[in-house]
Amino acid sequence: MRIALFLILMLTVLGADLNAETRARRGFAQDEGARYFNDYRYEKALEYFEKEIGARRDDAELWVKMAVAYYETGNATRAIESCKKALEIDPEYEPAYYCLVKYYLRKGYSGAAKSFYDRAMSVQTESAEGYYYIGMIILEFDASPSDAMPFFKKAIEADPGYIEAYSELARAYGVLGEKEEAKDVLSKAIRIDPYSSSPKRTMGELYHGTKEAIPHYLKALEIKPFDVRAHLLLAETYTALKEYEEAKNHCYEAINRNPYDPDGYYAIAALYAITGEHNLSQINMKKAVELYQEQGDQKSASRAAERLGSSLKELSSPDKEESKTDK
Repeated sequence: MRIALFLILMLTVLGADLNAETRARRGFAQDEGARYFNDYRYEKALEYFEKEIGARRDDAELWVKMAVAYYETGNATRAIESCKKALEIDPEYEPAYYCLVKYYLRKGYSGAAKSFYDRAMSVQTESAEGYYYIGMIILEFDASPSDAMPFFKKAIEADPGYIEAYSELARAYGVLGEKEEAKDVLSKAIRIDPYSSSPKRTMGELYHGTKEAIPHYLKALEIKPFDVRAHLLLAETYTALKEYEEAKNHCYEAINRNPYDPDGYYAIAALYAITGEHNLSQINMKKAVELYQEQGDQKSASRAAERLGSSLKELSSPDKEESKTDK
């Protein structure tokens, strides 16, 4: 029962963010900052981006890269400012709209999110990137895979090598229960680019919680060792299989790879609760609450705080004290 609850809680926290944000990574110059960015090493990437921006202040892509890096290192305010700067430069730049819709929703500002959603719908461009990000915006705002799928398909038609579009299309099929269609889409993506981690991780999600998922997640991590989401998905899967030490190892990896990501602390806290290590669970859940609040993700912060409160209440209950005395 506790394992099932853990998986439900984790999937709720990660939600569409598991692989949803491709972080506007297509087409970036392969400079040092971009390489760190593409490898999910956001703190290192920011060091380079903040040096570059002085000479590239009219580069909307760079502003969005900075926005993502700021958000992933706990600075939601700077992230939103950077996205708005990108839109001043290019009012039709869909990746900026996607990030703004996402960040405002996480902060609980649904009115602002709706405003940028409406603007994105009105300026959508007929390009592979444009179609892809409109699909992503629909997923983020409406949580409707069936409405997003046509845009991912259009992105692939416009650019048959757009690997992220294949991954999101497959994920949409998976959510709708069309597993064979999802596998076909991902197999095609892997044939096109066998060195991309995205379709491998998504293939793992189709088998999530089973032994069959593990090799797919591990293959994704061979390519992108700093992929925190892949580590957390592996932790969930190992937890479902009751391999708790392996699950803990991947939670630790997630935290070490990005100590600003609250999901890693939430995951290890929930896992410690399962294994009866309640003090460690509370310490890490408190950290998760702090980081969610710093990100401006009020919904997740409230969820983690509620979980923490329940844990504290359980430990202080008379029944719990009585059981300690009995021992």
